[in-house]
Amino acid sequence: MRNIYRGCFTAIALVATPAWAQESTGESSPFGEIIVTAQKRAENVQAVPIAVTSIGSGDLETARVANTQNLQLAVPSLNYATNAGFAQPFLRGVGSDIGSPGAEASVATFVDGVYIVNNQGVITGLLGVDRVEVLAGPQGTLYGRNASGGAINVYTLTPRHEVEAAVTLTGGNYDRLEGSARVSGGITDTLAVGVYVAGTRRDTYLSYEPTLPPGQRTTNKSWAARFKAVWQPIDAIKLTGSIEHSYDYSVESVYRGIQPNAIGNTLGGDPTIEDYVIVSDIAQYRKATATTAILREEIDLGFADLVGITGYRKSKSTVQANLDGTNSPVAYVYSPIESRQFSQEVQLLSKPDSPVKWIVGAYYLHEKSGYTPLAVRSDLLLPPPLIGYDFFSPIRTRSFAVFAQGTVPLTDRLGLTVGGRYTWDRKAKDAGRQDLLAPDGSVAMSIPYPAVSKNWRKFTPKIGLEYQLDDALIYATYSQGYKSGLFTTSSADNTPVNPETLDSWEVGLKSDLFDRRLRLNVSAYYYKFKDLQVAIFEGGAAQTYRNAARARAYGVDVSMMAALTDTTTLKVGAALEHSEYKDFPTAGFFILTPTGNINGSRPADGNPLMRAPKFVGTVDLTQKIPLASGASIDLNANLYHNSGFNWDPAGALTQPAYDNVNLTASYITADKRWKISAWVTNLFDKQRFVTKSVTNFGTFAADDAPRMYGITASWQM
Repeated sequence: MRNIYRGCFTAIALVATPAWAQESTGESSPFGEIIVTAQKRAENVQAVPIAVTSIGSGDLETARVANTQNLQLAVPSLNYATNAGFAQPFLRGVGSDIGSPGAEASVATFVDGVYIVNNQGVITGLLGVDRVEVLAGPQGTLYGRNASGGAINVYTLTPRHEVEAAVTLTGGNYDRLEGSARVSGGITDTLAVGVYVAGTRRDTYLSYEPTLPPGQRTTNKSWAARFKAVWQPIDAIKLTGSIEHSYDYSVESVYRGIQPNAIGNTLGGDPTIEDYVIVSDIAQYRKATATTAILREEIDLGFADLVGITGYRKSKSTVQANLDGTNSPVAYVYSPIESRQFSQEVQLLSKPDSPVKWIVGAYYLHEKSGYTPLAVRSDLLLPPPLIGYDFFSPIRTRSFAVFAQGTVPLTDRLGLTVGGRYTWDRKAKDAGRQDLLAPDGSVAMSIPYPAVSKNWRKFTPKIGLEYQLDDALIYATYSQGYKSGLFTTSSADNTPVNPETLDSWEVGLKSDLFDRRLRLNVSAYYYKFKDLQVAIFEGGAAQTYRNAARARAYGVDVSMMAALTDTTTLKVGAALEHSEYKDFPTAGFFILTPTGNINGSRPADGNPLMRAPKFVGTVDLTQKIPLASGASIDLNANLYHNSGFNWDPAGALTQPAYDNVNLTASYITADKRWKISAWVTNLFDKQRFVTKSVTNFGTFAADDAPRMYGITASWQM
């Protein structure tokens, strides 16, 4: 397959060269102007000195990107896994596999400017989305804590006074049925509103042996609804508010055992191991609900713009999983997590025509989350007569920050950017307890745990130079990001884990060449990590978290868009990276034997960072075929190649190289109102994983989707 990809890239270069080598006509770019808000203001993506990928709603639909996890197929430097419902996004090898309340991801996710704290809630469906921006590299100045790897910004559609409406229906294999609808428009001269709804149901691609567990559902269901309004009573004041509720039930966010000599199998369980086959004695699922309210306040002060972003989110997610991976009643976990967060950001921005681009602001966040409770049941692995335990351990997070950034023109072409952010964080692990349960379900013993808290303070700077050529932007940046400290919430361990820090040096080029028919963007970076937060095992079954590693990484990101002809567009993306742990003597590691298990650690020095493939490449080719009637046929092919990576620092679990091919063919009517598409994802039905992990119970994995296909019909006015 590697030779196939090399051949594809060679053919692309040969075919594209004649089209690019045309004489300049001075016309605007065929790709149009892509506006992003990566620096908290609306700017042309080619003028922003950040490695940012912007994906519009049309491209998201064509690529079948239904949620934030699917974005990895469109962004080569993004690896997006999920573990028991916990999101694990990695950008350029920067991420976290720690999954517990209060342990946020290293790649921050924002919806309409509001940071989503709970990492069981950041895999969000893309309901009524205008675009998604993925920012690679530390964003410690403007985005703050937990954006050390970068940021994923989801921007939803905003209603206008013009009446707009759309309906989409999809049917496909596994009895897939999807639908979405939106309508928006002006109610008065000062008020516009919009309603956006979507829902989906699909039978699972998993099968169950030897029989279906009691209570096991086999259908995934989800729905979401949003109401959004824009009120502008006078020219100088605009308020944009939204409220959204979502529900998601998945039977595919679960594990299956893939190790024949795991503990459950040695205790008499069925060791059946086969792709897409689940062996369990209980129902397994993930259920999540969330309610989000956002208010954006904008005031024109004359000399500057004042912007406020207020966010509230309440979410609850529940995972029920079989810990032993067999059909014997060995052990299972029930882990409901509740989270409530409130945030307020205030920004003062210079006017768009100001020669000096500047922003100052302040940010406040409060979140409370925790298991309610974490319930583990096992009458075989606990000392008799105990049958399990319930663990209560609420976590509170408070954060306050002030920030500023400005870009000063040193000459007509040269600019200097300087910024910084000062953050104060507080994590508090409230008093908790572990209730040991007797056979009748009563509490045999309750073990209290004291409350503990820790404050951290951090200044994250940024400095950069940018030089504007006629058709290109060259930039060089030093920036710093950090991931906030945390406590282990799934055990009695109260040892604080300090923040991890990332220093980044990056140079980049953004260019529009050959009469703007070729857009070529390249960025090269060097990363230096300190105090990486890692999971370790200290002589027992409980997982704890520590600062235990240093690391280095360097790489290159390349993105290219080419208008080969007036009707043919080519997009190519590539991410190449070398990474390694430099000081990691205690990487968590298990040795499982037929007679028991040994857990401990082993050195990971010299190993590549987990979830950091050496090479990822994408090729996206779109061909538009105009018809005499004025209608058109659009053909799209998307190829994705991943060279493989380690799932864990110790290198015990690997993901082999894999490829993905998606195809779409669409018929669009002359008036552009109707569109009918036939599509297929994972064309060659390649088996792959969304996660692999090792626990004291065995080695587990979760399967990604096999081949999917269907037909989508949409109408818009």
